[in-house]
Amino acid sequence: MKSIIRHYNKEVLDPVINFLSRSKTFKGVSFSTDYPAPPFIVIKNNLKNYKKNILLTAGIHGNEPAGVLGLVENLNLIENLCSKNLIQCTIIPCFNISGYKQNFRNNSKNLDLNREFYKNSQSLETSFFQKNITEDFDFNIDFHETCPEDDSDVVQAGGILPQEFYLYEVCEEKNLRLGSLIIDGIKDLGFKTCQMPSVFGDTCIDGLISYPEASKNPIYAQGKSLDLFLYNKKQSKNAITIETLSHYPMEERILQIKKILTICLNSWTFYLKI
Repeated sequence: MKSIIRHYNKEVLDPVINFLSRSKTFKGVSFSTDYPAPPFIVIKNNLKNYKKNILLTAGIHGNEPAGVLGLVENLNLIENLCSKNLIQCTIIPCFNISGYKQNFRNNSKNLDLNREFYKNSQSLETSFFQKNITEDFDFNIDFHETCPEDDSDVVQAGGILPQEFYLYEVCEEKNLRLGSLIIDGIKDLGFKTCQMPSVFGDTCIDGLISYPEASKNPIYAQGKSLDLFLYNKKQSKNAITIETLSHYPMEERILQIKKILTICLNSWTFYLKI
């Protein structure tokens, strides 16, 4: 763990407040500056006659800041694309505030929040999520990063850390999948994708880990991560987990996130069933 103190108010809270003051469609639906009540902020747009409903999250692991900063920096883009394409959007820009402030993977109780999505979890954050985020989504994107100092359970079990971009996509209906479009978009930017045939035991093809057919990791198979929790509950038709690489400069990681948001909010496959 690097000795870094992040400035949550300056980097996240203040920019979100500023955005909401100017936004024509987004408002805070769970919003307070008095952490941990609530444990994280939730903002959502209010569109009439929307066609699709999506969820964007970041910062479940506190030492993975690019997703948090990428969402915050691209709030105007998200609003414009959602308004244009009639998409209702819920955003949790920083899920693990205590971890983010200390640049620490786990929360203040030393819980890995991406293993805490189950009934009666001791995590304040995931319990709050399960109680309050109950609607169904056409897809969700959870932004993560792979860090050299990662000491997660899958690494401790002998997993080798990828060195290039990759993603997980949990979606049995192949005509609803967006993963290959995201991979192509990352390549269009000039970035490499992971060429390892296996990532933590799961089958990986050109940086894309497609569930259910790629599923071989017994830890992930427990279904306690956000993506599998939402998908198994049929709360998300397509659960995507993005893994940018922390050894890239922050501006390049945020550029990747911007590309991913643009692709997913404009994708033709996204509109097949409208």
